[in-house]
Order: sequence, then structure tokens, then C-alpha cells
Amino acid sequence: MKKKYVSRLLAGCLTVTMLTPTGALASVPQPVVTQEASQVAGQENETENKEQAEEYAAEGAAEVQTDKTEAAENRTAADKSREQTEPQTAQTGEQAVSEEEPQVQVQPRAVVDVNQWIRDGNRWWYRHADGSYTTNGWEVINGAWYYFDGAGWMVTGWLKRPSGWYYLTGSGAMATGWIQLGSTWYYLNESGMMQADTWIGNNYVDGSGAWIPGKVKAQAGWIQSGNRWWYRHADGSYTTNGWEVINGAWYYFDGAGWMATGWVKLSGTWYYLTGSGAMATGWIQTGGTWYYMNTSGAMVTDTWIGNNYVDGSGAWIPGKVKAQAGWVQSGSRWWYRHADGSYTRNNWEMINGSWYYFDGAGWMVTGWLKLGNNWYYLNPGNGAMVTGWLQLGSTWYYMNGSGAMETDTWIGNSYVDANGVWDQSKTKAQAYWVLNGDRWMLVQEDGTYAKKCWKTVDGKEYYLDENGYMVTGWLKQGSTWYYLKPTAKNSAEKVGEKAYNYWVGTAGIGGYYIDKYGRMVAGKDYSLGSYVYTFDANGLCTNRENRYLQVTDANGRKYNVEKKTYLSDPQVGVDVTEDEFLAAAVYAESANQGLTGMTGVAMVMLNRMRTNKTSSAPYPSEAKNMIYQATQFEVARDGALTKSLNLIVSGKGGTAMENAKKAVANARAICDAYDNNKTDELSDEVKGILEELKVPEGHTMLEYLGFMTPKAFENANLDPEKTHAFTYKNTTFYSTWIKKS
Repeated sequence: MKKKYVSRLLAGCLTVTMLTPTGALASVPQPVVTQEASQVAGQENETENKEQAEEYAAEGAAEVQTDKTEAAENRTAADKSREQTEPQTAQTGEQAVSEEEPQVQVQPRAVVDVNQWIRDGNRWWYRHADGSYTTNGWEVINGAWYYFDGAGWMVTGWLKRPSGWYYLTGSGAMATGWIQLGSTWYYLNESGMMQADTWIGNNYVDGSGAWIPGKVKAQAGWIQSGNRWWYRHADGSYTTNGWEVINGAWYYFDGAGWMATGWVKLSGTWYYLTGSGAMATGWIQTGGTWYYMNTSGAMVTDTWIGNNYVDGSGAWIPGKVKAQAGWVQSGSRWWYRHADGSYTRNNWEMINGSWYYFDGAGWMVTGWLKLGNNWYYLNPGNGAMVTGWLQLGSTWYYMNGSGAMETDTWIGNSYVDANGVWDQSKTKAQAYWVLNGDRWMLVQEDGTYAKKCWKTVDGKEYYLDENGYMVTGWLKQGSTWYYLKPTAKNSAEKVGEKAYNYWVGTAGIGGYYIDKYGRMVAGKDYSLGSYVYTFDANGLCTNRENRYLQVTDANGRKYNVEKKTYLSDPQVGVDVTEDEFLAAAVYAESANQGLTGMTGVAMVMLNRMRTNKTSSAPYPSEAKNMIYQATQFEVARDGALTKSLNLIVSGKGGTAMENAKKAVANARAICDAYDNNKTDELSDEVKGILEELKVPEGHTMLEYLGFMTPKAFENANLDPEKTHAFTYKNTTFYSTWIKKS
């Protein structure tokens, strides 16, 4: 039985023709036949199909243990006569396939610690330098993949694994690409797995993996039936009840798959499809009436488009002229008229960078104003809200950043009483440190010692324990660890100050890291600069890796975005352009903000890159470095960017990803227009986007270097006036990082 098994395995060294597809396989594949393959084709070896291979594998499985014992004995004998049995290392050609058996070469008996092929009769195994060998598994040898059975013998011919079928050539090397066995062609993918029931380019392989020459792949394209059109996909399917982008234009198909034209109402929104079926955007005229369709194709109603008004039905009203916003005086009083003629009542409004309050009748308020429990002061001369120190006669008051008068508190070293009046007779005591033995204690302004609390002194944070002593080293509160510096490394540091963005011990593996919030990082991966650090549950750094993003392309291959290479073959790569990388970042940050919001986000990213070129601002000019800049973009650390890059590489992402790409193109066009003073030449669509963003008067999108959610902006306590902040949907854009005073 064993002899039968061996002979059948040898018969598996089949005639294999390796093919490099030329793209012209629709009729007959054009193989590239090696001289070696031609020689092998003339031998008496018979081609065996996969069913035979499976049968032989079943027979051989019962003999694995016997073979393994014999193999061990044979290999011991082979070791004793290596000068007669030492072959050359298996080599591969350009096709990574050789039909020749490894050649024997005599080696000096003294060489015993090298990897080498060993021939035993008609079979081969591969001995590692330590004497071991691979069983029941794959191994890469000199750039080619080989499979070894349970006894360690090199396998040839068809091989079935749980993942699918593979073909090992006469040399044992795994085949890839097109191969011909007898008169039948098969396709093995880059991992060597035979493809079945699918299209390889324009060539179809059936359920058994065999190429079917007569089967022609249908071409995607428009089909006319009578006076109606539908769009057939390459697989024969078609879109129903939905939108589809075809050659850069949007089309809508009804429930039967017919292309729609004219007006279409979807979920309460009207769209207009031209005679060609393409979705209209911008101004359109139909039936003598003008309508405006926004960038998503939706008809706009009851609003102003520039200086043109469209009513509730979407129709342009030619005779309606947009009023200009501005101040209006009536007698000695003032009100502010909006462009639509409305005005603010019983509320605040920011106008040209200043806050104003308007009473119930819409008149601008001046002088003292009480709202709730707070007092405000409006400049009698112009109505603008006052902030900071205010002198009225000989009396001083302090109005905080929101305009509210402060009471019964210290403003720096100055005290304002319960009426908000500065009490010049009251002097604030200064907190100070005292040394008690060898430990520091903090005497507070009221003369008591600070205990069991955090205190800020000269901009540094300290913690005093229950006895009033300064804590140094590690401090745990709840489940969070903090680090209070026990020594000062330089003149800028103070003993006992709370650490931020700080390595404790070794910087890297073996150390601990305190994040920007002062908390020890533990139990997660954490990005710093160009590296990702792994911290265990106790906070110890156990690993550091270059922050190269690995994504998966449409064929399931792992791709390294930063290095622009496939992990399986460093010589092959596809390029992710700078704009594609920016589009992925825009998508990760604002996929739900529409084209307008995405354009604003893209502008911020480009502004950061541009700012570095013209000033000393610390923003990298290269897209990846700018996005990966420490603490700047959370999507670079939480996995969102990796997911969007997957969509870029795989060609997925739908409408939102297309909008992200378009947003980057829009942002570049806007930058170019501003740089060259050609904003008037921007497309109507881009002009409309800029108008939707509602940048504060006197400013442009070129100024904006940051964005966050409105809630995050509020929590950050940034000054909207000084940062020129504005909000679009759920994104607040701001020009710089200035906190409220």
C-alpha cells in the first residue's frame, strides 16, 4: 500500500504551464511556457485531477505514522552520508516555479548547521539547521512556498486545505496565476488558492475552478427599451428604488429599474432629473420658472440664494429684493434689521464682533442690565457689552468674559464686594510654602494649611495629603494614577508638580506614561509621535511599533499605507495620494456633515499645512504628518482613520466618500482662488458652499485652523469672539486657541 501511495504522489508532479495574463483572455489564454515546462510535458508523468489527489491524500493519511518512523530512520542514515546526498538549495525563476528536481551537490562533511534539501528515493524533505523539519504545514524557502505532509515529505500536485485547493508544481513550489493542466486552465490567486465560480478579469472559472472559454462577461451599460432606459451592471443586475452614480453623474431608478426624468419627490424632498436622467444641481429653468437645487440635488424652498429669493414651492420670485442687514435709528433709539427684515427681541445678538442686547420691542439696550441674577453693562455710546474692568465715576467693577459682573470674589489680588465694587482697602494674602522638617506644606491665603486637596500655585498643580504635606511620586485617586515629580529636571520644573505628557522611568518599553490629562496610561495602545506604544493593565509599556497603518484592499490583501507596499510582497505597492489620504481623514471626521461641512473640515486641514509654509506655527506641511501630529486628530488614534483608509483602498465608502474627495478638491480650489484673488471665478456650487458656512463678516475660511463639536467647544471655554468661531451643523470652526478671560 505504501508503494502505491508513493508512486501516486510522484505522479502528481504534473505538467504545469505558468501564465502571465495579458488582459486578452476572453477568447484563449496566452501562456508563457518555460523551457522546463516544455521538457516536463514530454515526460511520461500523467496529469491527475483534484479528485485523484484527494483520493491519494486519503490513502496516504493512514500511512503517515509509518512514513514518519521510516523518515526518521532514513534521515539519520542520510545525515551519516551527507557527502553523497547534499542537494543545492531549491531555486526559483521569475515565475517562482521550477519543474526540475533539486540537484545534489556534495558538501564537506564538516558543514552540519545549515538548512538543506534532502532527497530520499523519489521524495524530498527540508532539514532545518537544528535538524528539525516542517510537518503538516507551509514553509517559505528562498522566496517560494512549499507544503510538507504529516511525515515531512514535500507535496506536489493538487493539495486540498480547509481554505481551498492549491497546486504544487513538480519542484514543490506553490503555483500562482494561470496554470494549464492537460487542456484545462485554472487560476490560483496571490495566496495560491484556486478560484472558483468567479470572473478573473473577463474570464470565467466554474465551480470546479476550470476556465470556461465560451462564457463572455457582460458589459455594464445603458439599455434602451422603447422610450425608456435602464442601466445593466456587469453581472446583469440593475438598481431599483435608489440612486446610482454613473460616470460622475447621479441617476434615480424607479421600482422597476427604469431611469427617472423630470421631477421626483423622495421622502418629502424634490429632485429634478434632466432629459438625460442626470440629477440637476444649481439653478434650473422648467416651465418658465426658475428653481435652485443644492449640491445634494434637493430643491431649496423659502430661502435666499445669494440675493435671490425662492418661495415655499421652490420658485424664484424675481420682484423680491433682499434687504440689507444694518442698524436703524428711530429718534434716539436703535434697532438692528436683519436681511429678511426681522429683528431680535429679548435676547443677545453678536454684531460685527460685539454683543448687544435688545428688549422686548427690539430696541438696543444701554447702561446697566439685569438678567436673572447677573448684572451686565452696555456701553451707553454704542450699546456694546463691556467686559473686564469698568470705571463709572470713581467706582470700579469687573465684568467677566461673558459680560456678567463679578461679586464677592478676588480678581487677581483685587477684591470686589457683594455689590461688585472694588474694595481698594482689602489686600489679598498670598499663599506660600513652608518647610516642616524635610517636607513642604502650603499656607493658604486665610492662614490655614491646605489638606487633602489639589492646589494650583504659580500655574503648577500640587496635591496636599490629609496632614497637609506635599505629595511626590505616584498618587492614586479612585482608579486613576497621577505622578507628582519628586525631583526637578530643569529650572522650569518644580518638585511636587503634577506631570503631563511625561515618561516616568524609561521613555518607551519598560516605562510609564502620563497623558495630556495628567493620568497614567494603562491597558491600551497609545499613539505618540510616529509610534504606537502598548501599555499593560498596570501601566507598564510592553511594546513600541512604528505607526504604519495596515489596511485590507478589495482582494483581501494586507496593505501598508505609510510604506505604500503590500505586506506579502514588499516589491509591489499602490499609491495613496495626499488628497486621498486627506479625503480619508475628512470622511473619518465629518462623514455626516454633508459636502459643505466636509469642505470646511478639509479647509482646516489644508490651512494647517499652508500655515506652516508661511509662519512659525507648529503644523507639518505634509498630510500624513499633519494628521498624525500628537494630540491633534482623535481619528488617527481611535481607529476611525484606519477604517476610512480601508474604504479608500478598497474603492468603497459610497456617496459620503465621494463627497469627502470632492470636499478636498473644493478646499484646494478655494485656497487657490484666495491666493490668486480669483474668488469670483469659483463655481456657483463652491460659492454656495462658502455662503452656507457663514464665516463671520470680515473673515475668510483661510483663517480657520481648528474644529470640534459645539459641546466640546463650550467645554474648552474658548472665546468665540476672539477665535471668530462659527458653527455649521454639528461642527464649530475656530481660528485659534484663545480661552475666555
